Amino acid sequence: MSEYAIPSHDPANAGGLAGTLREVFKKLMQGIDDMLPAKIVTYDRKRNTATVKAQIMVLTTENQLVTRPLHASVPVLALGGGHFVMNFPLKPGDTGWIKANDRDISLYLQSDTETGPNTQRLHSFADGLFIPDVMRHYTLADEDADSAVLQSTEGAVRIALSKEKITHTAPIIEHNAENAVMQSTDGAARITLSKEKITHTAPVIKLNAENTVLQSADGTVRIALSQEKITLTAPTIELQAKEVICQGNLATQGRVIGQGGVTFGNTPAESHRHIGVTIGAEISGGPI
Repeated sequence: MSEYAIPSHDPANAGGLAGTLREVFKKLMQGIDDMLPAKIVTYDRKRNTATVKAQIMVLTTENQLVTRPLHASVPVLALGGGHFVMNFPLKPGDTGWIKANDRDISLYLQSDTETGPNTQRLHSFADGLFIPDVMRHYTLADEDADSAVLQSTEGAVRIALSKEKITHTAPIIEHNAENAVMQSTDGAARITLSKEKITHTAPVIKLNAENTVLQSADGTVRIALSQEKITLTAPTIELQAKEVICQGNLATQGRVIGQGGVTFGNTPAESHRHIGVTIGAEISGGPI
């Protein structure tokens, strides 16, 4: 700052009614608080109040800058309604704005009901509201240039809404609910999660992975998919289908039991005959 003093009044306003009125209004405005950038000093999230410090200093007629006092128990703007609210974990140093109310709001803050002003105080930061604002302190991903975004300031965790889709980005995405349903708009494809089970419903369910394992909690029932094979593990494996087709060799280490019968080629096992039937340990001919 320069060393010269700033006069308490503008000499150009001297000698006329208009200048005198301008000087009166200037002095009046100097005693009125309205809105200034501010920073959080402390924040009580349960009470949603903060101690804040305005960031524009007072300039005296001696050309000196004087820091402004702290303002304690300032309500913090919490956007909400209809039993929903948006709340942020404010930290010391977080930026925003302190806005002065027209009148003393102390009694209203105590009761949340219509009331009169407690004092004659007007336009004072003592009756202020802190409005959080990160200003320019965030990084927006290039792919979100045309999207509405709710994100961490560095962008590692974010929800982006565009005209075509909603994109969730995070190292871990966690859903906590007794029942959850994700589905297509027509409901033809959906995933339903309950306490007992996870149900996938779709014309086609496709898993793309090098290795995939689906199993019961204790691991006794298990489906394992790798690049080489599919392994089914269970006390009993039941296939219910009109027709099961195996293209290749079917190898078993136990017996093959068919209650409905077994067909060799086009010949049912229960009605087939062998040629060249012999007795003893000799080998008969093939079935006909």
